[in-house]
Amino acid sequence: MLARTLKAFRHGATSNVPSYRGMATTVLDKIAYTAHVETTGGREGHAKSTDGGNVDIKLGAAGVNPEQLFAAGYSACFLGALKHVAGKEKVALPDGSKINASIDLGPIPTGFGIGAKLEIHLPGLDKAVADRLVKAADIVCPYYRTRSRTTLSRNSSSRSNQPPPPHFFTPPSTSVYSTTSVKLFLPV
Repeated sequence: MLARTLKAFRHGATSNVPSYRGMATTVLDKIAYTAHVETTGGREGHAKSTDGGNVDIKLGAAGVNPEQLFAAGYSACFLGALKHVAGKEKVALPDGSKINASIDLGPIPTGFGIGAKLEIHLPGLDKAVADRLVKAADIVCPYYRTRSRTTLSRNSSSRSNQPPPPHFFTPPSTSVYSTTSVKLFLPV
């Protein structure tokens, strides 16, 4: 079942993907949820949900910044996607599963660009199973798909409390200005 779902996602069977200025866009057939937030003042301003939600954030030096919010949303979404695909495969994610997200902001010739790094910790999970789940979560996670013009780097390690080895699998980049790096940590 999961393999069929993933194949459908890869081939665009579940969405219409028009292009706008060379960027892929996903058109939703059915909207499951819409968040509404009003922001004033830019990076040093204020963001508040307008749909009855609990978001009421002062942005800027004394508050949170957009990159922290993106890191929180991306890591929560990716962990949710991992839980979803693990459930489809009847695999229990281990206690202590977590994602550390880093969002980089820097200048590019046309303004500013962002880079995203996810460090996925799945302690005690078999490496082959973890790799399969992360690959499937890449396809299922809406945040990951919104960053489709990125590079995906993988790095797996089964050693506890050590940095991952320096070898990466990096497909050809479609953008030199933003990257996504997914590191998978599997301490024993």
